[in-house]
Amino acid sequence: MIDLDQFKSINDTYGHHIGDAVLRQVGSILKNVFENEDAFIGRVGGDEFLVFLKNPESSSHCQQLLLRLRESLTGPIPDSERRFTGSAGMVLGKGTDSYEQLYISADEALYAEKRRKHTPKN
Repeated sequence: MIDLDQFKSINDTYGHHIGDAVLRQVGSILKNVFENEDAFIGRVGGDEFLVFLKNPESSSHCQQLLLRLRESLTGPIPDSERRFTGSAGMVLGKGTDSYEQLYISADEALYAEKRRKHTPKN
């Protein structure tokens, strides 16, 4: 599960046409990161995206993809000096998990990552 950080402020500050350009950039990032994977990539709504890997080769491979994705989830905001960032959470399913279970768990992992990123470090 992928979500842009503070996307509403991008739309509010620069306009929806700039927000749409950022969403297209995120789509390109996702295509690039998962280009060699058997994956479904889609926009769930707003600024949320979902990637479903079919038959991933291993959990360590998934962790490597997640790390690459997290490192790649940034880019320039058009007509601005600012950059956008995003967060991603991952869950490894079992064959008995329903789509709903996976979705809820991935959403929880995403928000755990957002809390981790935005918690001040001492």
